[in-house]
Amino acid sequence: MKKRAYRRWRYQLKKRYWLKKILMEDSEMKGFWPDRYDYENNKEYRDGVHFRACFWANTATSCSCYACGNPRVHFGEITAQEKRANISYRQQLDEVALGEPRYPGRLL
Repeated sequence: MKKRAYRRWRYQLKKRYWLKKILMEDSEMKGFWPDRYDYENNKEYRDGVHFRACFWANTATSCSCYACGNPRVHFGEITAQEKRANISYRQQLDEVALGEPRYPGRLL
């Protein structure tokens, strides 16, 4: 089992990754790399960048719309993984009930 220090270390790596990515996106939008002055002395800019980096480090996905989200929540349907599990279960029941070999043509 992973310890708290490992989780904190991974969180710091994620924050560092997103901080760098956000600063690069800001530089593309502004046309220049944000100055050290912008990041260190402009509290609003620094807090906004830090907030976004923390948000993205903690968030698994950016979207939970009907196309990206859980179908159980949006449509009352089962998930794709549950559909596959149900199909597999039914196939196993058919094999047991009908007595067919798992791999036809082979003796296992």
